[in-house]
Amino acid sequence: PSSAGPVNSIRWENIRDGIEDYDYFILLRQRGDATKNAALKQKAQQAGNLQALVPNLVAFTRDARALEAKRAEIAGLIAQMK
Repeated sequence: PSSAGPVNSIRWENIRDGIEDYDYFILLRQRGDATKNAALKQKAQQAGNLQALVPNLVAFTRDARALEAKRAEIAGLIAQMK
């Protein structure tokens, strides 16, 4: 922080992105469990599988486009399951 207020940084932006991703997963799970549409439920389960992006705790993709595509996929499913 500074006298003018909080100072933006890449670290804070990454923390914010992580919190938003967590919120997306919670919404995806809740809406996926609540939907009666079997096709959407299956898509939600598939979208929640991150094995291709994060196969284990020490390996993960460095492709930002793949991460953004997964976020967009999850956001689209959340919107469809209103």
